[in-house]
Amino acid sequence: LLQELCMRRGISPKYDLLQIEGAVHEPTFVYRVTVGEFAANGSGQSKKKAKHAAAKAVLDIIIQGGAAGAGGPTAGGAPGAPPELSTQIVSPYDDGIPGNPVGSLQELCMARRWPPPTYDLTSEEGFPHERTFSIACTIGNTKEIGTGKSKKLAKRQAAYKMTQRLKDQPVEQPQVNMLADDDDEVIHLNDLPC
Repeated sequence: LLQELCMRRGISPKYDLLQIEGAVHEPTFVYRVTVGEFAANGSGQSKKKAKHAAAKAVLDIIIQGGAAGAGGPTAGGAPGAPPELSTQIVSPYDDGIPGNPVGSLQELCMARRWPPPTYDLTSEEGFPHERTFSIACTIGNTKEIGTGKSKKLAKRQAAYKMTQRLKDQPVEQPQVNMLADDDDEVIHLNDLPC
């Protein structure tokens, strides 16, 4: 939307990466977008999400500024002004799932000494420009299916569903192998002099 608005006015938005925060496996990117005299920052779990957040913020400023007239952007918005854009615009790449569900599920499996999850594409539907993917996440006999506009989003949703399902299950105590103890005793008996 911002790109289209700028094209009509013959200007181009400028995106600058300001910083990368957080752990290596779960970074948060911060971008600044500048359009003429307007500038805004946005952050997200990926560069794309950070750019979308920055674009939403600058569009908000532009719309609010336009509604306020020549006085500049307003904090509360003038009566009859359009509602805040961030509530209207939803990125198709934003699945609403916080963080990195695929990595979190992997860590959960490692902590509980379970086999790692496997991901399999179960279906691919729709026109080439409007695909919907379904991916199955399997751990042992447990299976969850996620769907999304991309394979990545479907995988994230499947991992998130699996994590939510497994969080409620109790952690099983490892079974003690009684044979190992018996074998140790046998070895000690054989070591005794006759």
